[in-house]
Amino acid sequence: QFSYQKTPGWKTGRGRIYLMYGQPQSIDNEQFVSGAKPYIIWEYDQNTSIQLTSGAKPQFVFVDRQGGGNYYLVHSNVQGETSQPDWYNREALRLSH
Repeated sequence: QFSYQKTPGWKTGRGRIYLMYGQPQSIDNEQFVSGAKPYIIWEYDQNTSIQLTSGAKPQFVFVDRQGGGNYYLVHSNVQGETSQPDWYNREALRLSH
């Protein structure tokens, strides 16, 4: 489901998270935000077995860095996952030249 070119879906960031945590309860798919790269936010229901660094619900943020449909995990509040709280400014915001 999350394959990209010749990379099988389970080897992508979204595929790995899907296999580890299951289907997200909500998906915020932001493809056309003015001045930003496409990004997707997956949120899961509160789960006491998942240790969080902040917030009440597990969340994963993926950004399409090159605009070709390959989404990279850039931030999560789940302990042990990539954490970059300033992800929007660092990863999604398109800088004007």
